[in-house]
Amino acid sequence: MLIATLGRIRNFGILAGVLLVAAPSLAQKLDRSPPGETPADLARKADLVVLGKVLGVDSRWEGRKIVSTARVQPSELLKGSLPAAAQKVLEVRFLGGQVGPWAQEFSHEITLTEGETAALFLAPLPSADRSKTPVFRLLGEEAKVSLLRPKDPASRLKNNRRLAGRVEALRAAVKAGP
Repeated sequence: MLIATLGRIRNFGILAGVLLVAAPSLAQKLDRSPPGETPADLARKADLVVLGKVLGVDSRWEGRKIVSTARVQPSELLKGSLPAAAQKVLEVRFLGGQVGPWAQEFSHEITLTEGETAALFLAPLPSADRSKTPVFRLLGEEAKVSLLRPKDPASRLKNNRRLAGRVEALRAAVKAGP
């Protein structure tokens, strides 16, 4: 009986040792997320690609979900054409936000923050009233490329080589996309 118990302990020790050696490589394999879409891939799907600054975000309840609408001032149009009603400001709708003390976040959902500047890959949402500002949606998890944080000066886009290079790379990817 003592020999059988010692055999089990030895087998358990071997199994534990194998798991300790294999666990890091297994964890690395499980932790890797699938490759995302490139800006060129997104540009092919998008009806509109803009560089713009988020002027504000309004959130409201729709059923049991909070839906937010961001007002974006486009500074550069990389693809598509802006409807006349959206020349100065366009609206982008997304899930999540805050209404009073209640906040909701959705995994894999992009959010926009007041004051930030970003490249946005957009598609129109159907609208009942075409006379109003058209409403757009972001095309998936990679559809926002953040360029400036809310308090960063706009001059950084031109004066910072890294950011200017990032914008040039986006322009080239969008041009190559369609």
